[in-house]
This record gives sequence, C-alpha cells and structure tokens, in this order.
Amino acid sequence: MRFWKSFLPVVFLFAGLSLAIFFLRGFLVSSGLDIKVLLWGNVFLFVLSLISFLIQQKGNNPAAPQLFVRYFYIAFIAKFLLVAIVVLLYSAFAGRVNKVSVMICMALYLLYMFIEIQAAIKSGKKNG
Repeated sequence: MRFWKSFLPVVFLFAGLSLAIFFLRGFLVSSGLDIKVLLWGNVFLFVLSLISFLIQQKGNNPAAPQLFVRYFYIAFIAKFLLVAIVVLLYSAFAGRVNKVSVMICMALYLLYMFIEIQAAIKSGKKNG
C-alpha cells in the first residue's frame, strides 16, 4: 500500500496531462502540435515511470542502501535508452517529425523523472 501512496503524484501527473491534452486539443492543434505524439508520449512516459519505480522499490532495503543506488541507476539508464530508441524510431518512420511536440515530450520526461525521484526518496526515508 505504501508503494501506491508514494506513486500517486505520478498518477495525478499522468491524469492531469491527459485531461489537459484532451480538453485543449483544439488550441494545441492550432498551435501546430501533434496531439498523437503528446498523448502517446505521455502514456509511454507513465508506463516507463511505473516500471522504473517498481525497479527502484526492489532496491529499497534499509539494510543495504547501496542497492537503492544500484537499482536507481539501472532504472535511469534503461529509461533513458528506451526514450532515445523511441525518439529515433519516431524520427525514422514518421513522415513529418513535429519537433515541438517531441521537445514537449522531453520536458515531460524531466517532469516525470523529477516527481519519480521525489517519490522514491520519500519512500526510502519511510523505510529507513
């Protein structure tokens, strides 16, 4: 139960961004953004954050704090590589790359990472 409570900010971020994209889609399209890239980017980043947080929770052992650092870096590197691969695949197969939408997804990546790190630190302090 403690896991889901500490992961709740990421869930709220995902839901808030999804709703914002849905309700502001007319404005976003008129601004030249690709709604599909934003929505799928948000879903992809949420799933990656969930997997990353699950990996970090494996290393959340007060008796061995080095495990937390090890699992944190494993999750970070895996997430970074997967994001890079998806961006490369998108740029290779998309007819026209919407650079602004990709940049917004990169900012969302940083936001998800920041919130995920805060949650992992809080979770680690409670177990420590």
